[in-house]
Amino acid sequence: MREMTVVKERGAVDYHAAFETLNRWLQSCANGEYTISMKRCQKKRTDPQNKLMWVWFGIIAKEWTDSQGYVITPEDVHDVYCMLFLPKNTPKGRIAGSTSGLSVEAMTEFLNRVQADAETEYGIQLPSPEDKFLEEWAAEYCN
Repeated sequence: MREMTVVKERGAVDYHAAFETLNRWLQSCANGEYTISMKRCQKKRTDPQNKLMWVWFGIIAKEWTDSQGYVITPEDVHDVYCMLFLPKNTPKGRIAGSTSGLSVEAMTEFLNRVQADAETEYGIQLPSPEDKFLEEWAAEYCN
């Protein structure tokens, strides 16, 4: 199987390069019938999204620890929200999904849901990525 990436920018595609590559591949194939398919590439979550998630989970963990009286880690918070918003069904039952394979768009949706839940269910206001104190929050809650 062969793959090539074609980029469309500002409404235009460099068709010459794409067709030249495709033509070379087809010329090198044995006689027969072939299927050509296309799918949109999805970029994985970004490092800033991942960092923001862990800052938020540190904040939530501290708030939950203070209110519950026992230690709750950011990893515990991660597992709770992955089970809540990214559950996976397995033959052995439901398990928490993972954020590691999420696209940028899916991670944004996940973070929006976490932020809304933290505020509405627990009264925890989480800093936005644009917050000028985000680095201070990161230093306080991620160490």
